[in-house]
Amino acid sequence: EGILFDAPAAQISPLVLEPGRLVVTRERVYFQPVHDVGGDCAVRSHPLLAVGAVIRRRHTLRPLGLEIFFSADSGNCSGGESSGGESGNGGGAHDSRHGKEEEDEMEDKGGMFFGPSVLLTLRSEAQREACVGAMLG
Repeated sequence: EGILFDAPAAQISPLVLEPGRLVVTRERVYFQPVHDVGGDCAVRSHPLLAVGAVIRRRHTLRPLGLEIFFSADSGNCSGGESSGGESGNGGGAHDSRHGKEEEDEMEDKGGMFFGPSVLLTLRSEAQREACVGAMLG
């Protein structure tokens, strides 16, 4: 796995700003928090092929935010066990009542994405753009 992007970042959830390190390789996206606040796993990762959408966001009124949407149940902890769809990242919920065909239909019709997502902030707009370039690359 060659590293395409590596920088300090912070994961944003409703009441917590969790600093850590964001690494994008040719195969996976990794986030390693400095302090594992959630206690779920030391390193959160998703396959790069599971990235469904990357959206540029604002954080503290500056263009530093980045929201990454993943396909459902794509993430795991460093130990390789599945974390049940949310990947410990406080992302969007997956409704198990929908079948795969319904999810595909919803994605095609309304641009909805039922997998987990993560909202990150980087230190500069240049870092954010480099990260987007590495993921979509």
